[in-house]
Amino acid sequence: MDARAALSAAHQVTVLLRDLMADRQATDALDVLVAKSRDVLSFDGCSITLKSDQGARTVSSTDDNVLHADTLQYQFDEGPCLDAMSRDDRYVINDLSTDSRWPRWGPPAEELGIASMLSIRLVGERTRGSLNLYAGWPRTYNPEELMLGEVLAAQAGMVLNTIENHTNLRAGLDGRTVIGQAVGIFMERYELDSDAAFATLRRLSMDNNVKIRTLAEEIVRSRRLPFAGAEDG
Repeated sequence: MDARAALSAAHQVTVLLRDLMADRQATDALDVLVAKSRDVLSFDGCSITLKSDQGARTVSSTDDNVLHADTLQYQFDEGPCLDAMSRDDRYVINDLSTDSRWPRWGPPAEELGIASMLSIRLVGERTRGSLNLYAGWPRTYNPEELMLGEVLAAQAGMVLNTIENHTNLRAGLDGRTVIGQAVGIFMERYELDSDAAFATLRRLSMDNNVKIRTLAEEIVRSRRLPFAGAEDG
């Protein structure tokens, strides 16, 4: 692959992802991205690993064999995708049979038919992860292929950040909605205005050391105050 072909492929993937994101299909964009990454770079399979407080997990993959190869890395706590997230930005395996960097993961990965691999850290504001490309034959990588891999990893990081932002936004909107419903219950039952109803809800939250959203959810669910005698306060 030469530089012109790499730029053309990157542009095609960018346009496709842009259209998916515009239609609010962010999770579909991940599946498209791993499939396109596999195809434009001529690999057998591709996946995206994401790391959180609960550990590493695969959030999208092209096939079960790739998912298995990822899972082995998590089980052995070693492998190129984990190192790409925490050490160097990129790990290249030209021939796994002669690569001794991951002695526990390497042999079982070879049994799965993995011979070569490229793992690149995702670029994102809050994202810790990697784009992982698997091949069933030894291969070398030219600068254009590595550049395209970096571009695809950056796009994956952007998609994941968008998904996280949408999730946080939805959680915030849902929280405001349920709090508003609880305030409405107070207003109707105790003939309060909105400010007084919210102040009462907030006081109950503080007095009982319960998050205001949790308290509001219980009030909306049960249609009553969860703390005995609270309505007399």
